[in-house]
Amino acid sequence: MLALITIFAVDLLLGSEVPQVTARATVVPLPLRGEYRLTVQAVVPRGYHIFSINQQPGGPLPTILELNQSSNLVATSQWRESPRPKTERYDFWPGVDVETLSGTVTWTITLRELERREVLAIMGTLIVFPCSDTTCLNPQEIKFQVVR
Repeated sequence: MLALITIFAVDLLLGSEVPQVTARATVVPLPLRGEYRLTVQAVVPRGYHIFSINQQPGGPLPTILELNQSSNLVATSQWRESPRPKTERYDFWPGVDVETLSGTVTWTITLRELERREVLAIMGTLIVFPCSDTTCLNPQEIKFQVVR
């Protein structure tokens, strides 16, 4: 069974009209009973990019994916990011590989239920730092909830 819920973005600078990264989350059961694949997919506006969840320190703010604590779910993998980020170098971040993503970006993680329940609810937050070639926007916080 596929679950889908609409996600909303909140620009941390209230009241501004800026391009927004949009996102959605889905969860599907895996063959192993009690395991699920959570997918978070973001669409970055044309002309902008965001940074990898694996962005090394000393560079721009990495994308952050956080799941709300659940006593019934544990991650059995790390977040996987697709496509592979484009690596660039900038004078203002000397010696740092800057990993950028644009267009549609997908992250997946495998979760396991510790105890089988009637309803599976997964909540979390995606934080992105969109930039163009000339400017960066305020970080955008995107909350998501998937119920199955």
